[in-house]
Amino acid sequence: MLHANAQMLDIDVDQWRAAQDLILHSGKAAPRLVIIHDHGRVQKARFSDGEPLPNAPTSITDPRRTAAELFAEFSGRVEFVMVMERDAVDDYFARVQGAWTIDTDLDDFVTIMFAALDDDPEGIVVHPGPASGQLGLQWRLGWGHEEIVTKVTSTISPDSWLVLGSHDVDRLVASLLIHFDEDLEVDLFTTAAPERIDLIGGREEVLERLIDLVRQQGGRVGFALSVEHQLAPELLAATDKARVIAAHPGEVTVRTP
Repeated sequence: MLHANAQMLDIDVDQWRAAQDLILHSGKAAPRLVIIHDHGRVQKARFSDGEPLPNAPTSITDPRRTAAELFAEFSGRVEFVMVMERDAVDDYFARVQGAWTIDTDLDDFVTIMFAALDDDPEGIVVHPGPASGQLGLQWRLGWGHEEIVTKVTSTISPDSWLVLGSHDVDRLVASLLIHFDEDLEVDLFTTAAPERIDLIGGREEVLERLIDLVRQQGGRVGFALSVEHQLAPELLAATDKARVIAAHPGEVTVRTP
């Protein structure tokens, strides 16, 4: 679904960062406890802030039990515990790198890369798991890759724009404008910017400005949505987004052709 040569143009830093905060969660930025061992012999046991684990185990015989017990002890301090065996990690990267070819669809490769984290449940252990749902950059969208592709195919027309906004009181604080080409591949990302449109005003008013911006540049809007900022995390995380919209009348504006 992502074009091999997708472009990012006219990105407003504040709008982009706010959008990232809403739709992405970084496992690397999360507080965590990491244990690395070499066939059971512990090499490293530290929190992500660099502090060593007090009374750390010197050996690992049951990595999943160790991870669960340590999470129960430190759940107030960390989001997850990771127990990794060195060779298992090396094998993972070798398999992932070996799966890449110049013709590989980027979406497919990323899906394979994350799924492979769960191929060795004793070698790469994350609690709470699975590893594929905790590590790296995680979408906060409530849907998996296949569901997103299905939604796009059924909702978005070829050669059209998806317009998304998050509105706080009287200002647009986050936005994404995404263009889908004739093959429904994303080939262009941009955001609103104060140099191009006025971000101040009511939610519906500003959304209409975003739609007009697309049209002024010769584009066609396939779907547009703007949500109150406080509701945005719940809406994004929901698997049934229509239910959330129905439960919060007046907090979401939707425009379709």
